[in-house]
Amino acid sequence: MFAWIKELASRTGNWISPRQIDVDFQRELDSHLEFLTSENLRRGMTPEKAQREARIRLGGFTQLKETNRDLRGWPMLETFLQDVRFTFRVLRKSPAFAVVAVLTLALGIGANTAVFSLVRGVLLRPLVNRDENRLIYIRQSFNGADAPFSMPEIQDLRTSAKSFTGFGDFSTIRFTVVGLGEPRVVLSGVVSGSYFDVMGLHPVL
Repeated sequence: MFAWIKELASRTGNWISPRQIDVDFQRELDSHLEFLTSENLRRGMTPEKAQREARIRLGGFTQLKETNRDLRGWPMLETFLQDVRFTFRVLRKSPAFAVVAVLTLALGIGANTAVFSLVRGVLLRPLVNRDENRLIYIRQSFNGADAPFSMPEIQDLRTSAKSFTGFGDFSTIRFTVVGLGEPRVVLSGVVSGSYFDVMGLHPVL
């Protein structure tokens, strides 16, 4: 637990102040190179050969620095920030492309947001009714199609089904609206007086 926290703090500190870490690492590489060169000189090599052999043994400085950066900080975050900076440089050089890209992203995000809002409102959002988990929808069908209840059947349900605390019946009716321009067919709902009390809703108007 503490080792993980220590590593996190170390990586964060190294990422915040990378220049000082680079300087310290360069000093460490120079000290290793000097030590290996001195060892080669004691073996009887010339100064040029001793330094060359020391560099070969130590490895490429550039690769060592890159490996050290990957181990000490947050390489994925650094790569992401480099990509962001590169993207802004490209967009500054091509303003027309930048405008098209931004508009395309805006339209795409807006369309996805609208579709998600529609799906959430229709399919995912829970019902706004009171105690919706206690509501029971009763229907009857005839030859695979919904068949409306007659008024005597509704009265029978009301009097015989004692386990229900209330009934709210409704039906749909299509009618034609005239006098407001072109006639048009409207789908309406006809409900009983107890419908809103059962559903826990209140009509707006």
